[in-house]
Amino acid sequence: MSDLQSEVSSLRKEVEKIRVAIEDVKKRYAEEQSKSKNAPNVSVQRCDLFKPPAATPSQPSVKAAPAPVKNAPAPTSTQPAVKSAPAPVKSAPSGAKGTSGNVEAEVREWIESVTGEKLTGTFAASLKSGVTLCNLINKIKPNTIKKINKMSTPFMQMENIKNYLDAALAMGVSSSDNFTTVDLFEEKNLFQVAVGIQSLGRLTRNLPNYNGPTLGPKEATANERNFSEDKLRQGNYTPMRMDANKVAVQKEANSANREGHNIIRT
Repeated sequence: MSDLQSEVSSLRKEVEKIRVAIEDVKKRYAEEQSKSKNAPNVSVQRCDLFKPPAATPSQPSVKAAPAPVKNAPAPTSTQPAVKSAPAPVKSAPSGAKGTSGNVEAEVREWIESVTGEKLTGTFAASLKSGVTLCNLINKIKPNTIKKINKMSTPFMQMENIKNYLDAALAMGVSSSDNFTTVDLFEEKNLFQVAVGIQSLGRLTRNLPNYNGPTLGPKEATANERNFSEDKLRQGNYTPMRMDANKVAVQKEANSANREGHNIIRT
């Protein structure tokens, strides 16, 4: 029993020591807090410990390059500029009159008058399928083109254009005035396309069974004449004029030739 009491007494002493220690810690903590509140504000400045040394006089500083000047004029050359030669001007085909736009407008109006169709889009787009051109041929000379392809495939459209070109040649359009399939389908030479259709419009004046609208002046026709052999001999025979002034006339002619004048004798 005495041993137990002694242990309890020693534990109480230890607890009392711990309590005193805790009180001492609290007291010191309170003092530290009080000191920190009353302490003055101290600003800390950055110390450049690794600041590079200043350049010595023996090492001159390098200046930055000046900024490029905007919109600076190009350097001029002492040699005169060589101008490129102008592109050659292609001569207009036979039968073409006015500018390309004027010819296309006239041809467009004539096609609409003959076929009764209203052409939409550009000149090339309205004729590229070849359907309108085939209808134009059949209006001028019915049943000339038996089959007109209505499909929008390139092969069918080019076949329509070829059928028109063959029919135009058969009607009398010259190969020099007529255009090619590539001129229209690939729009290589639309002016030639307009000229070819214009030539067709002119020759419609000479077609016996056509009474529709025409385009441009009437095509010139050959005026053949048959002469007998007597007429031909009379045309080749020129009688010499014999008169009293023959000698004087000959002298004047010789004098004129010596002076460089050209005398046309009949």
